Amino acid sequence: SSALLDQLNIQLAKGHLKFLKIMELMPVGIIIYDENMSLEFMNHEAELLTGYQASYFMDQKFDVIYSTLQLKESFEGVLKKQGDFFYRDTLVNRHKRIINIERKCLHLEGKNKKNISKVEVFRDITTALELEILLEARIEERSLGIMATQNITMMALASLAESRDNETGMHLERMRTYSQMIAQNLLENKIFPEVDQQFVIDIYSSSPLHDIGKVGTP
Repeated sequence: SSALLDQLNIQLAKGHLKFLKIMELMPVGIIIYDENMSLEFMNHEAELLTGYQASYFMDQKFDVIYSTLQLKESFEGVLKKQGDFFYRDTLVNRHKRIINIERKCLHLEGKNKKNISKVEVFRDITTALELEILLEARIEERSLGIMATQNITMMALASLAESRDNETGMHLERMRTYSQMIAQNLLENKIFPEVDQQFVIDIYSSSPLHDIGKVGTP
C-alpha cells in the first residue's frame, strides 16, 4: 500500500511538472496564486511582459502584486466583465512603461466549490492597438476623401444643370442650405424615424442635384 501511494505521488508530480512545462511555453503571460492568495507560478512570458522575475514576487500576496503592476481592474471586476472574451486593461511594468493588455481571469475550485487558486492570463496588445488606431485613421481619411470627391462631382453636375437657365450663381448654395435647415428641424423634432444625422448630411450634399433633369431636358 505504501509503495502504491509512493507511485501515485510520483505520477502526480510528473503530471504537475508536465503541466508547468506546458504553461511555461505558452505565448501568453500566466500568473497563478495559491489558496492563500500568494504567488505560486509565473511563466516566462509573464516575466517578459511585467519586467519582473518570478522570484521577485514569490510568496508575495495577491494584492501586493496587483498594486505593483497597477492593474486598473480588479480580479473580480474582470471576471464579471470579460464574458467569453478577454478584457482590455493596462499594466505598468518594472521600467514604468504602460503596457496595453488583454486579460482573462479564472477561479480554480476544489471540493465544495472552495477556491483553491486564482489564474491570471494576459497578453500584450500594444502593437495591435497602435495598428488598429492607424487603420481607423486611414479608413477615416479615405472616407473623407471619397465624400469630398462625391461632393465635388455633385456640385459639378449641379452647376452644369444651372448653366441651362439664367438663375443667379448662389441658387445652389441657397437650396442646399434650405434643405439642410428643413432636415435638421425634422431631426430635432423627431418627426420621421428615418431622419438621422447622416440623413441631414446626405440631404445637404445631394440637394444641389434637384435640377439635374435640365441637363437633358430643354
